[in-house]
Amino acid sequence: MVPGTGGGTFRFDYGYNEADQSLTTRYPGGNAGQQDETVSYTYNSVGQMSGGERQRRLREQPSRATAAARPTATGTGPYNHTYAYNAIGNLTSYAGNSYTYGSGKPHAVTAAYNNSYGYDAVGNQTSRTIGGVVYTFTYDYENRLTGI
Repeated sequence: MVPGTGGGTFRFDYGYNEADQSLTTRYPGGNAGQQDETVSYTYNSVGQMSGGERQRRLREQPSRATAAARPTATGTGPYNHTYAYNAIGNLTSYAGNSYTYGSGKPHAVTAAYNNSYGYDAVGNQTSRTIGGVVYTFTYDYENRLTGI
């Protein structure tokens, strides 16, 4: 229970599976005209998150939902995210965006969201290109960041 405005309280509900992974989280809307929100998660056979969905319900009265929507950043509409992984467990796709990895450093992302990343022989990130702007990073002999 969390204190609300006007002296009320809000109750957050959580649901879990047998592996103690979060399945649902419900955030209360509280008063009339406010929205409840429920976030649901799915997992693949090796326990990695493979999807999620958010659903909002508008409340006419605190105890009765009168409308439902699956919102996006631009309003109402479908809001589904899917996740894909490669053979060694790296995220390769999330919500329509892809991630690629270098062969010499299989866990270091080299491209994501139309951006690129470079690394040195010991795995320090040496460059990052975001929106066409290149950022470079330098390190000392103990691999401490010394310049951007």
